[in-house]
Amino acid sequence: MCTADLAPDDDMAYDAQALTDLVHRRLKAVPLTSLASIADAAGADRHTIVRALMVVEGRTFRQIQTDAIRNVAARIRRGDPFAAVKAVALEIGYRNPGSMARRIGHSRR
Repeated sequence: MCTADLAPDDDMAYDAQALTDLVHRRLKAVPLTSLASIADAAGADRHTIVRALMVVEGRTFRQIQTDAIRNVAARIRRGDPFAAVKAVALEIGYRNPGSMARRIGHSRR
């Protein structure tokens, strides 16, 4: 996506909804995509994306990313209910299944 696709709105230099949609698309494809990578793709500053997420959804990038990780893990488990946590974690992109378990468990609090 280029910056031309992110038409400005009244309050921000970029369209907050378009940035939020971009974040969701990127995280749906690769849940461990970094905020910096998404910002580079959008041609926007990381802080601009963080503000857009708060304006549109009232949530942080980390919260949205954790939901994306959970969604992908659930989709994998639906396809193979007996899939081991290690296999799910590796498919998502984690090298250590404990890291995924801590991430998902920590964000429920």
